[in-house]
Amino acid sequence: MTLNKYLKDKEKFTDEELTTVNSFFTIMSFKKKSMLLEQGNICKYLHFIVNGLVKSYFLDRNGQEVIINFASENWWATDINSFEECKASRMYIEAIEDTECLVLTIENQYKLFDKIPKLERVFRILLHKHTGALQDRLFEHIAATAEDRYDSFLDRYPSLSNRIPQYEIAAYIGVSPEFLSRIRKRRVSK
Repeated sequence: MTLNKYLKDKEKFTDEELTTVNSFFTIMSFKKKSMLLEQGNICKYLHFIVNGLVKSYFLDRNGQEVIINFASENWWATDINSFEECKASRMYIEAIEDTECLVLTIENQYKLFDKIPKLERVFRILLHKHTGALQDRLFEHIAATAEDRYDSFLDRYPSLSNRIPQYEIAAYIGVSPEFLSRIRKRRVSK
């Protein structure tokens, strides 16, 4: 199971602890273009992506998608504010490909933390890394050029550029698909 490998890479867990962890997760499957979370709903799950690819996004005042991030195999997807605070989500999480997830409710998360305290440390470190990545994303969105944002996308998601449609990459870096096409053409001609 990929979750076991993921956790073992972060901390030393016994087989018994991993069996306990696994007992608190449920498997969910989502078809391409289906929603894991819709704006206005409370995020009920942490999603650990086993297979597939999802995007987290919101709609700007013009109704255009602004993609916050992507998550593929061995990554997590959630609206952490909605999940932790049990309040309405301001974002959507949508499957770009058929996706299989292991999901964990907030109640089960806290039960697991009580049973296996070192798991809380793993989640805290995960949250810190996620917060740092979002800060980097915010800074580059404000201060970087479109080409720099595209470079950052390629660095952050090197194995996903062939799995994500160009218009989705454009929405992630904050440009039109046509402008992204020009960026790519300039790179080829260099």
